[in-house]
Amino acid sequence: MIEAIHAATFYFEHGTYFDGQAVLAHALAPSQDTLDATTRGLLDKLVAVERSIANEPDRALRDLENLRVSFRDWPCLSESLHQHFHKRLAPLP
Repeated sequence: MIEAIHAATFYFEHGTYFDGQAVLAHALAPSQDTLDATTRGLLDKLVAVERSIANEPDRALRDLENLRVSFRDWPCLSESLHQHFHKRLAPLP
């Protein structure tokens, strides 16, 4: 789940809306009942980004930046794991 949240954030920010949307849909597919509060909050923020990106792009970019800051402070996402996730991202067109 952490990798999917990271990937959706990356693609919304650096790829296309559709790239981010596809990864987010994949992240939302499993049951959300077992997520901790931090993970649930990050997913909720990504859903808000998805909804605002077309009509409020400045807000969406600000929210994405806040998500990236959250990643830095999240003990579940060490720097080595973060780098590993980036290596696994599909290349941007």
